[in-house]
Amino acid sequence: MCIAAIVPTLNHKEALAQLASTLREAGVRSVVVVDMGSTDGTPQEAERLGFSVMRLEGASRSYAVREALLAVDAPYVLVASPEALPPPQDVKLLLSRLRHYDIAVAACRRGVASWLIRALTGARLEDPLAEVYAARTDALREAALEAGGGGEAYWLARAAANGARIASVPAARCRGSALRAASVAARLLPKEVLAGVLLMALGLAAGNWVAYRYFYGGGPHPLFIKIPQPPRPSIDSYCLLRFKKKKQTILLH
Repeated sequence: MCIAAIVPTLNHKEALAQLASTLREAGVRSVVVVDMGSTDGTPQEAERLGFSVMRLEGASRSYAVREALLAVDAPYVLVASPEALPPPQDVKLLLSRLRHYDIAVAACRRGVASWLIRALTGARLEDPLAEVYAARTDALREAALEAGGGGEAYWLARAAANGARIASVPAARCRGSALRAASVAARLLPKEVLAGVLLMALGLAAGNWVAYRYFYGGGPHPLFIKIPQPPRPSIDSYCLLRFKKKKQTILLH
């Protein structure tokens, strides 16, 4: 299997030797280091180790990976940060999944994030925030181009929504948050649906606040409009009114 590793770096000089050893043991021979402006000599160390080097100073990780993805010609790619790369046996397991799947993700168990992505988009993705993953180059490239300025989590979610077959293996290191997963899900939704969800959330929040103030705030809330009621007649005025009506009836007869 011909695989190219894409490694985004920013001051990772000390981690490159271990990365080279891990990739060599896992059978990955082609490595593209995309440096985002290191000041510790990372590009020079990468060249010394025999890696191809792309320099994109000031670029974000997702932009750096996308540029490398457009440049490589291998049918499969492995994307990993030096500090997140798992041991060689886990890399081999991850790459072996590509025989039957389009994308293989070193996934953490993110119940809330995964449920949120599935509930809002229908995409089944165990870990939308994975930092280490392998993929068919054409499938990942298509999702990245579709995403425009979106990040890698958005690429994976978009690929899942497009029907890509995605496998997961346990990740050695986990980072990210459910809030970031929510932002990924929001970007996948049509604008009309997203606007409706936001308006509904605002309405529920306002209703709960008003109800709380009404029941627990010690009195009616200013948002409740009081309609003035006419004064109730006294018993004397009530009897006089009946007498007048009866008198008018007699006169008519």
